[in-house]
Amino acid sequence: MSAIGIALIGVAAAIAGSLWLRRRTVRATSDTIDIAAPAPVIAKGDTPTIRIGDSQRIDRLHKVLAMSGGEQVDLLDKAFDGIPRLRITLAGVERIPADERFPAARDCARVHLELGGAVAGCGALVKEIAINQFWVPLATQDEQRCSILHFHGKDDIVNFLRIKALKLNVENATAELDVLHISGHWVG
Repeated sequence: MSAIGIALIGVAAAIAGSLWLRRRTVRATSDTIDIAAPAPVIAKGDTPTIRIGDSQRIDRLHKVLAMSGGEQVDLLDKAFDGIPRLRITLAGVERIPADERFPAARDCARVHLELGGAVAGCGALVKEIAINQFWVPLATQDEQRCSILHFHGKDDIVNFLRIKALKLNVENATAELDVLHISGHWVG
């Protein structure tokens, strides 16, 4: 045998040996890897609940108030920390005339708020008459533009108040007002 033949046999043996060793290593590692079972499907009711400690809580008040003109509702007993008083008065329901901001006349509830000294704001479609006195139109899909809003925050508390008109009746001077108050507490 010539030297070239021996060299070719050596190269072929080296290639075969490396392929055999590589195949053996892959088999050995694939035998040691555990193939995980498919993850269970989590249904809506199976999602875990995250519990918060006693030092953290979220309070929520959501009421729909059916009121007549001149009637007031005092939610003082249901108000949370941060707003010392929550009194809502429906002064009346009227059709306000068109002006430069609103080209058409519209029905609005005249709402007075008492927040214990705090001042509420309003969306672009609500007309502020005086401090905490508003003309509130019927709510549309864009709730914030036609709602009375109040945000308040301290070191350990955040409050959000939203009031919007769901139904207005000019003839009977009645309105249904949706009141949402959310208060979050935590210890820092």
